[in-house]
Amino acid sequence: MKKRFFPLILTLAMSFNSSFSQENSIPVSLGMRIATLRYAEVDLPQNGMLPVWQSDKCGFLSLNGEMLLKPTYEKDKSNSKIPADYQFRNGYMRVIKDGKYGYIDTNLKETIACQYDDARDFSEGKAAVKSNGLWGYINEQGKVIANFGYKEAYPYSCGMAAVVNENDSLGFVDSFGLLIVPFSYDKVENLKYVDSVCIVRKNGEQIVIDTRGNVLETTITPPRSKMTMINNKSQLEKLRATALYDQAPTPFDELGVFNNGYAIVMQKNAAGKKKYGVLTSKGKIVVPCEYDQIEGPFSSAVEYFIVEKDGLRGAIKTDGSALFPCDYQKVFSVGSEMIMVQKDGLLGFINKKGELAIPCKYEDAAAFNASVTGVSAWKKDKKVWNFINQKGEVVATPEYEEILPFCNGICPVKKKGKWGFVNEEMKPISSFKYDYSFSDVREKWSFQWSKSDLIPVSKEGKYGFINHQGKEIIPCQYEDALAFIGGFARVQKGGKYGYINEKGELVISCKYDKATSFRNGFAIVTRGGSKYTLDAAGVEKSNQNISENSDVVCPSQVVEKNGLYGMKDENGKMLTDCVFDEIGSFENGYAPLKIVNKWGVIDCSGKIVVPCLYDDIKNNGENLFSVKVAGKRGVVDVAGKSLLQGDAKKVNWIPLTEDKLNIIR
Repeated sequence: MKKRFFPLILTLAMSFNSSFSQENSIPVSLGMRIATLRYAEVDLPQNGMLPVWQSDKCGFLSLNGEMLLKPTYEKDKSNSKIPADYQFRNGYMRVIKDGKYGYIDTNLKETIACQYDDARDFSEGKAAVKSNGLWGYINEQGKVIANFGYKEAYPYSCGMAAVVNENDSLGFVDSFGLLIVPFSYDKVENLKYVDSVCIVRKNGEQIVIDTRGNVLETTITPPRSKMTMINNKSQLEKLRATALYDQAPTPFDELGVFNNGYAIVMQKNAAGKKKYGVLTSKGKIVVPCEYDQIEGPFSSAVEYFIVEKDGLRGAIKTDGSALFPCDYQKVFSVGSEMIMVQKDGLLGFINKKGELAIPCKYEDAAAFNASVTGVSAWKKDKKVWNFINQKGEVVATPEYEEILPFCNGICPVKKKGKWGFVNEEMKPISSFKYDYSFSDVREKWSFQWSKSDLIPVSKEGKYGFINHQGKEIIPCQYEDALAFIGGFARVQKGGKYGYINEKGELVISCKYDKATSFRNGFAIVTRGGSKYTLDAAGVEKSNQNISENSDVVCPSQVVEKNGLYGMKDENGKMLTDCVFDEIGSFENGYAPLKIVNKWGVIDCSGKIVVPCLYDDIKNNGENLFSVKVAGKRGVVDVAGKSLLQGDAKKVNWIPLTEDKLNIIR
């Protein structure tokens, strides 16, 4: 409670104790004496300042008597239910000037002009204010988040605030200022919140609701006179009645990621068994959901899917026509020239016409990525490798222990425990001196997408690079190395990651805990728990919410305030208020967005491109999103439009309008 000190009494008291009070270890006797001699009333210190009154106006002195703000703001002589008592609460003080309410902060800056007929203290970053006889809400920047349409308005608690309509019925608005609990409860003087629930009354019955308005429990109390309940006719309710969005059809139980324009989908049949098919990015089902398993396509050069039915495998073209029937134990997802298959435990090859061009007779084989490949068979308990052409003819019989697929005209081969390389003429281009493990060489060799002439190799536990002529261009000195992408290769030294160029120069020092290869001119790195995008010059930009799979940099940043999230641009300008429950990782310019337990999509500019209508949403690649409703999945594009034919369900969702967040168009 605020205290008033009258000059004579206070001066006598201070003559006995010149250090009447201390705040932040600063003696206040001087300030108190100046205040009591010059001003009619003095309040107890607040935030290192003395509120003083003169001619019914409040100003502030420092503790040493310096004038900080001359008496400017008026005493509250209104009939307000909660008069302004000139106390700082949650960083702000209600003040009155020319009969109107506003707010000052702890720096005595009038952050919200005195313009309202009545006002309440801030809570959870919002305050109820009254204009033209009706109440609404503003945020700490003075922006209206709930239009003036309420007879009464209560403080925010647990992310919601109670409001009363013209019929004296009570409902609740959320952090957006949108009505989330209809006007169906009795008006009360005080509301009780306990552990994120609120106790309300309806027709004499005590009801416990959560922050979404769900009834948790009820307690019967003595009956009261019933009130006539009439539907709210405010502008917000009219908007709610007309704000219908098309919710995409969701016919699938599972929906895979789109790759090269295709996604694998699953539907359960009448017996509850999972059956798989293929959906194109145009919304066409090219392979019906009738297979036990489907894989592929694995690159733009591979124009088929591997399908399985009754334990055997075959292949279907990307247009849905059969390539060859399900007659094989295995069909391998490697090779662009020929398809490797297994029957009775032996390997053979099928050509692009679906014909068995090379019979199944080999114990082991490498994929056909060139005019020749390596195959092996056991002879006298020894595994013997040969090179064959696409007709199955043996073109070379080298003494190699292992052969991997050709890539960019080069093939890794193993001899006497060491790895080397040969060209398509089967001529060695390097000596056999590299010692990485078989699993490691397979991983390092998966760089078909690399356009570099340099090949990662390992020697004595260290990595370097050779060219296609076998010359060691970059010595083996790194603990790890990936292939060159975009002129840079990720390397590891001292347990940290950095980048070298094709001259072997360390252009970005090894200082990162995690790092991706460069894509489209940037890499994603992590240091000390913080994530950054990194350009070719080594310039970092904080980007905590970018996905490591993203091919596009989103310069915007996600920010958090009071457990809610918003966005700001790279210059720090707020794109949205912090009003969202969750914003996921940005991938290629888009991120999942959660509002009131429903998911949509937001872009880098802060615009909601897919309304929050869904139980779950995932970035499915190629700027398409897998959406989920009642356990079933569908797919929408970046405009929120469904790819699938079918009746769209009309769903009621209140959009964020221009006068609120300015993020929807």
